[in-house]
Amino acid sequence: MTNELRFGYGHFNGGSDGNSIGNTIPSKDNIGEALANIKVIGEAGNSILGFGPPINLPQGGHRNSYQIQDAWSYVHGKSQWKTGVNFTNLAVNPTFLPNYNGAFSYSPFTNTGSTNVTTPDCTVVPGGSLTSFAAFACNIPMSITIADGDPTHHFHEADTFLYVGNDYKVKPNLTLNLGLTWSFYGQPMNLFHDETVKRETNPSTAFWDPALPLSVRTIPEIPAPNVCRRCWLLRPRTRFRDALSHIWWESDHFIRDQAQLVIGRNGRDNGYGNGRRS
Repeated sequence: MTNELRFGYGHFNGGSDGNSIGNTIPSKDNIGEALANIKVIGEAGNSILGFGPPINLPQGGHRNSYQIQDAWSYVHGKSQWKTGVNFTNLAVNPTFLPNYNGAFSYSPFTNTGSTNVTTPDCTVVPGGSLTSFAAFACNIPMSITIADGDPTHHFHEADTFLYVGNDYKVKPNLTLNLGLTWSFYGQPMNLFHDETVKRETNPSTAFWDPALPLSVRTIPEIPAPNVCRRCWLLRPRTRFRDALSHIWWESDHFIRDQAQLVIGRNGRDNGYGNGRRS
């Protein structure tokens, strides 16, 4: 009889950590302090001036992963029993939201309306025109793109896998393998559902028209079986896999027949007779 226990830990931290050129691109922890992205476009549609960081910077994040594995085997007579468990816990905290500090484009401007276009710096009368640089100086952009929301998320996923199997030697050249595995998956993407529901149910933080149904203003939740909603294995999916195979040696030939039965979270047979021969 043998038993093997393993523990693993991994850590990753990467992304934008700022620069030394006037801190024009701050670190990912100070994403809100970056300059806006400015582009001045000429009459031919080509960019003639641009400054500010790219719209997708800064970005980055860190990841911590924990894994515990335990494998046990026992030989008794013609049987070799094997069983084990694997626990994986993954925490990821990415920082990423393009256009969080805004992107402004300036191009030649003509006032085609019947009233003045007035900014704190300029007044453009009806029929008046501005060059791209004049439009930039007067702060009359052709387009403005700004993203709102939380640029940092905290994903968490916990997965569990169990298995048990037996290799039974019927005779020296024939072995039967019978095994069962159970998989339990977390669903980290439901974080977006929780965040949007929390945001849209608060009138002071809601993005969209509160007259609209909540279902069209939020990200839907991915269905899950009837399990503890607030336990540490949040909104999991389960799957059973049953496998039976025959291994037969005849002279220099090796033959293996295998059939599998997979039962998903809906409790139905998702595939049987996945027969293979090699």
